[in-house]
Amino acid sequence: LKTSLYKDELPQIEEVSLSKDVNILLLRKDFQLLIQQCCRYYEIIVWTSSNREYSEALVDQVENCIGFSFAHKLSIEDQ
Repeated sequence: LKTSLYKDELPQIEEVSLSKDVNILLLRKDFQLLIQQCCRYYEIIVWTSSNREYSEALVDQVENCIGFSFAHKLSIEDQ
């Protein structure tokens, strides 16, 4: 797995809304492999600075896409 300290090279998730009812979730190449490898050694916690409603919807989509459930999902509202 490629790792980096540079923000632009880290795995990123991008969501593009085409309309109110249609969302497309794009995951960076090898994101699923990264999560599979990391969860063998670490508890994975997702934190986002967006509101809970948006972040939970996005993380749920990611979980469905990669077939993995994160241990904890935290948003800015959990501070």
